[in-house]
Amino acid sequence: MSHNDAHVSAHATSPAAAHAHPPYMKVFFFLVFLTIVEVAIPFTMTGSKGLATTLLLVISVVKILTIARYFMHLKFDAKILGLIACAPLVCASIMSFVLLWDNAII
Repeated sequence: MSHNDAHVSAHATSPAAAHAHPPYMKVFFFLVFLTIVEVAIPFTMTGSKGLATTLLLVISVVKILTIARYFMHLKFDAKILGLIACAPLVCASIMSFVLLWDNAII
């Protein structure tokens, strides 16, 4: 076994080579489904403005986290990078809910 063969076999068993390719099409169709639900909410929930707004915010957060995990590849990176990337999301969510509460929408 030459030096190059040992390097290739060590590379094949590395953690980077062990994870599977992300299911981009499944993620895409999941995001399309959530977008259809988002578009339908204002038409179906005309009487409950606060609940509709809350559902739209929750769906938006789910979509943001899905995009960050798969398309920004945070699912395969260190957990601390995910926490750093999610910190602004947490702050923005808190600010959104406080502003909604302040305007008495919820």
